Amino acid sequence: MKPFIWHRQEREKKERKKLNKFDLLRQVIYNIKKSLPFIFTRIFYIRINNIGGLYMKKNTLKILSAVIIIVIFTSIAILVKGSQGGILFDEKIMESVHANTNSTITTIMKGITFLGSSLFFIGFGVVLAFLFIRNKYYEGIMPLFLSTIGTYGVNAILKNIFVRIRPLKYFLIEQTGYSFPSGHSMVSMAFYTTMTYLFLENKKGKNTFIWVVNFLLIGLIGFSRIYLGVHWPTDVIAGYVMGFLVHIIIKDIHKRQVN
Repeated sequence: MKPFIWHRQEREKKERKKLNKFDLLRQVIYNIKKSLPFIFTRIFYIRINNIGGLYMKKNTLKILSAVIIIVIFTSIAILVKGSQGGILFDEKIMESVHANTNSTITTIMKGITFLGSSLFFIGFGVVLAFLFIRNKYYEGIMPLFLSTIGTYGVNAILKNIFVRIRPLKYFLIEQTGYSFPSGHSMVSMAFYTTMTYLFLENKKGKNTFIWVVNFLLIGLIGFSRIYLGVHWPTDVIAGYVMGFLVHIIIKDIHKRQVN
């Protein structure tokens, strides 16, 4: 039995040394993460597990979503930069939609598009901020700010980079500013998806219906911009993907803030 006991003791000594090394490594990694608060440290991060193993944890879905978004947006943006009008399927969709317009649908679309307007978000945002503060839900303030003011800021920068002219011949309402990407689509995706996530964050059970309503509303807002003739379809698509990228970033920051 002695050789067995001796081997076990030696193995336990090696394990203790291993754990001590990982404790040191854990502290080093913590200091590095603390000093480098860049976006990639929010997507990729290193964690030491309880038994001393070193793992590189990657949120595959998050990374894949970001890559797909960047590819889609860049592909559209390259075509937009080299064109004076519609690209890809823009003209066909606009012609098809505007061949079936009427005053009743136009009135409905004006109401829907208001739900994605800056005026609506300012009013609704103030109400939400008041409710968050009243209920001491201070963690919701940052996502609310980034999904509205922050997203509008990013959208304004992108519009002034690409300076795409709106589809003027399809206008059913007056609209100023550049066209790409759609601000209504981008901010709606970021705001409504982020607020829905916060609302459902601690709720158990299936929430499929609420998510369906969320994306249905966002889809209708985007379609209203096409119907009213103030955006090309590719403006709306680009707004959606960039808005969802903003949501991914906000969600990740919020999780770290809460934890």
